[in-house]
Amino acid sequence: MTERAGVFACDNGGYSTCVVNAKCFNQFPSVKGEFRERALVNPQGNHDYIVEFKGKKYMAGTLAQTESRFPMQMHTRSKQHLFYDLSIMIAIHQFGYDKNYLITSVPISMHQEVEKEGIRKRLVGEWSLVINGLERKFTIEDVKVAPETVSAFWIHEPEGKNRFLDIGSRTVGYGTTIKEGNIMKYIDSESGTFMGKGLEATETTNFEEFADFLAGKLLALWDEKDKVYLLGGGAKNKTIVDQFKKYFRNAEVMDNPQIANAKGMYVLGRNVYGRS
Repeated sequence: MTERAGVFACDNGGYSTCVVNAKCFNQFPSVKGEFRERALVNPQGNHDYIVEFKGKKYMAGTLAQTESRFPMQMHTRSKQHLFYDLSIMIAIHQFGYDKNYLITSVPISMHQEVEKEGIRKRLVGEWSLVINGLERKFTIEDVKVAPETVSAFWIHEPEGKNRFLDIGSRTVGYGTTIKEGNIMKYIDSESGTFMGKGLEATETTNFEEFADFLAGKLLALWDEKDKVYLLGGGAKNKTIVDQFKKYFRNAEVMDNPQIANAKGMYVLGRNVYGRS
């Protein structure tokens, strides 16, 4: 049997894990929780996962949301944590290859060599995982760690100066790119991360004030006439989007905004690895 290999993009966020490869776009809840035996067992849903990894069992996905007594969504600054490792392992087990060329991401403010190398060391290697009784063995051949938010640039590679606002569950990323002809640059001085200001982290329900906060911060760096691409789960919230557009009238929601980071990462990964 021929071994399957390919580029695997995984945006392992605090709220959801988004996957893009040559075969599929998909996403599932990132939530994890302790395993427990249940008296009442329902038919298995698409993203109900009982996971066995390194001798321990967990509930994950929609099953953890409903059945775990301590459902966990992680909001650490670093992604060097079992929570994020498990998201990637589950994603590859469900949607990946025998040999995976992985591209994943971290917030812009954490896009540093020590963080990237730490993640790479945690993930490269041979792995075995059991989900819902099915064991699968696979390898992660290599890992590239991209910056969140500006990874969405690679979907359409817009010309000129463009802004990207990634409204996530644990963080809000803001990024700037400039493309002139064949030259593309990230602009670090006009990019960054509002750590701990995501929708789940703040638990806010006052979405207009949330949008006011974001716009107020960004107007110190960006011009109100700038083109701003909105992505992340918060870009699906009409109240946030409408309020934000009062400050940045050229803001626009990207197609399927929650998976935009992963789509851009996949395009970037194909370029980096020279394969699909």
